[in-house]
Amino acid sequence: MKFIGAHIFDYDATFRGDVTIEGNLAISNSVSQNISFGDSDSLYFGNSNDIEIVHVNDQSFIINNTGDLIFDQRTDGRDIIFKCDDGSGGTTTYITLDGSHTTINISKNMLFPDAVEAKFGDGTDLKIKHAFNNSEIENNTGDLNITNYADNKDIRLRSDDGSGGTTAYITLDGSNTRTN
Repeated sequence: MKFIGAHIFDYDATFRGDVTIEGNLAISNSVSQNISFGDSDSLYFGNSNDIEIVHVNDQSFIINNTGDLIFDQRTDGRDIIFKCDDGSGGTTTYITLDGSHTTINISKNMLFPDAVEAKFGDGTDLKIKHAFNNSEIENNTGDLNITNYADNKDIRLRSDDGSGGTTAYITLDGSNTRTN
């Protein structure tokens, strides 16, 4: 079946076999079966093609052409889960926006390339970064506190020991309440 030009289907329409539409198609009811698109064929939403979903060769895209792109999960206590290939033929969760615990769970390592900072606070008050040969923790307001709440455990400041290993040069000894 082939339609040429703009067509609007306001009532139930049943198509069997391939349907080719050259022009625009408006569906004002619901679709109860699959709709397949070929490579490089786009599905557009909005009066000015505001959002586009397309698959090209081996890549898929959701393209927003106006305003913010918002993922809005409205089911109480449910999550938004980002999964990806796990490197061995399966998939695994990388990021979960956990609606029941109101947390963001990172399930895999995050990689920050050289000179990219992890920033914390509204005024980026705390920064952690690695730039080529040096790593930095930078605090720009208030006190910088390092706290260990584990009973009878220590805080150790370690560095190279000159022979390829590391040693604790300063230890805050939690069980003996002293500094070594």
